[in-house]
Amino acid sequence: MQCPTCKQGWTGGTLADMSKKCALFVCKEYPDYAELKMYALGIKRDGIAFSRTISMEERKCAAKEVLSAIEESYSGKELPAFALDEKLNSHFMLGDIAFRRNDLAAAIEHYKQCEATARALGYGEDDIEMMQIQKQIAGLRSEDDAAINEALLPFSRAIFVKSKEVYGEDNRITLRNGYNLANILCELEQINEAKELLADLHSKAHRVLGPQYNLTRDIKHLMDKISTSRVD
Repeated sequence: MQCPTCKQGWTGGTLADMSKKCALFVCKEYPDYAELKMYALGIKRDGIAFSRTISMEERKCAAKEVLSAIEESYSGKELPAFALDEKLNSHFMLGDIAFRRNDLAAAIEHYKQCEATARALGYGEDDIEMMQIQKQIAGLRSEDDAAINEALLPFSRAIFVKSKEVYGEDNRITLRNGYNLANILCELEQINEAKELLADLHSKAHRVLGPQYNLTRDIKHLMDKISTSRVD
């Protein structure tokens, strides 16, 4: 990425540093403005998500800081939409961290919080955000790899279809969701469908994103990996 003003490049680490400095400044200069602190801490949480070098513990602390700021601002009160959105994003990050640490019980609890918060925000069963949450819960409740992929498949299909409706077929989010679906199809040895999907995704990613974009390369790598696989 590149700064639109000075044209200098920045990395995920740069974004993380900038977001942490922003939060530090706000918390120091405006300690009594709880809502402003919540916004700034949300920026910090999202900023460090771009960095590959920041530990899971620091990510966990950043997400919890946002939840603490929400509690400080709205204790005993109904949360407005922007605070609900921050709560949703924080619990989603905490659920991901718990999953990566193999603490499945904690992960499920965080995703349940996400589900309840999404409903409070007005998301329905056919909204992408709700399907993403329910997909995570379904996978965590499965007992082995095969059961996980079977549980994830209908959600992945629905998310991909909905992405095309909401974002368009050539959008990066849609292409990423299609790639995620293709991975599950491969795991379930539904090779013909996976090959057909990947060919379409690669054509669009190559044209829209370019051959050197990470997602384009990921799609091509998976295509090459299954090119000699048996058909289903």
